[in-house]
Amino acid sequence: MGLRPFVGELWLIATIVAVLLAHFYTEIDAACALVALAGLVAAFISVWVVGAGGDVVGTHFRGLLVSDQMAVLWKLMLLLFTIGIILMWFSTTASKMHEGDGPEFFTLLLGRRWV
Repeated sequence: MGLRPFVGELWLIATIVAVLLAHFYTEIDAACALVALAGLVAAFISVWVVGAGGDVVGTHFRGLLVSDQMAVLWKLMLLLFTIGIILMWFSTTASKMHEGDGPEFFTLLLGRRWV
């Protein structure tokens, strides 16, 4: 079983790295937002697919991590809310934000989601 129940967290780790690297290739904050949005959608879909399987219930890593259907529900809700925050950023704050602040904002947004 391994890391299968925690595939959403793995997607978010990869997304954080991709957001930070995207700013080096394009200086546009909207590109970082699109990378963050794509990573969140991928995490949402993977949590949905893995969580629907029903075999994610149990303790993992010798009892350090527990996964159950309630955890899957909360992960899906938090991912959906974070997607909504990024969509609202496009319509409200994107034009007012200082250039270069986008990667930090999206990194903090993605990282705070799992704390």
